[in-house]
Amino acid sequence: MKSKLKATLLCTLMIASVLAGCLGGDDDEPEPEPEDVLGCTYADAENYNPDATKDDGSCTYADPEPEPEAVMGCMDPSANNHNAAP
Repeated sequence: MKSKLKATLLCTLMIASVLAGCLGGDDDEPEPEPEDVLGCTYADAENYNPDATKDDGSCTYADPEPEPEAVMGCMDPSANNHNAAP
């Protein structure tokens, strides 16, 4: 009889200890909104920030390569003023 009482008491304590963590309280509070990380969100910009969640207009881009200037001149190889430049 004593061992049956001990077993019942032990089971009751085990169940009570598991349920003691289910009191709640913290679940009612809403999670805080994550703050925006400002920065450049365009991957092709020089200052791209992969952690940025909101674009702040600070993106900078490299200057494009200038087009080569055309070489003007006479293209007739038999002429006196022939320009052999490509």
